[in-house]
Amino acid sequence: MHKLTVTRDAYGESGIYNISCDIVNYMESESNKKRILVHTPYENYYMMGTLKYWSVVLNTSGYKFLDLDRNILVNVDNIVLMSNTTKEVYFDLKIDKNSMKCGIAFHKYSKYKRIILSFNPNIIIV
Repeated sequence: MHKLTVTRDAYGESGIYNISCDIVNYMESESNKKRILVHTPYENYYMMGTLKYWSVVLNTSGYKFLDLDRNILVNVDNIVLMSNTTKEVYFDLKIDKNSMKCGIAFHKYSKYKRIILSFNPNIIIV
């Protein structure tokens, strides 16, 4: 199990924490600040770098992360649902206003749907 070194706040004042790569649902670029917001089911974290860099590192390490949009990198193994209507992926079975979700670029939806389902055929399509 690999770990990411993160902080709990954007400025690093909370100190360093290590989290498992497996619990990361998605990463979101804050490119103007050269940092990444890491979304897990429990909490959000911050780390430095670019999505392109972390995509290479994580995929080379055996994980399945896809760039569904230019500022979003998603852990395919944690996707539970995909919506054909809204072109979004969800990380739990319950869809409501509090659900963690990521949009897929509309022009890339069909392509990414095939790729995601080839990696994780257990995803429910709604």
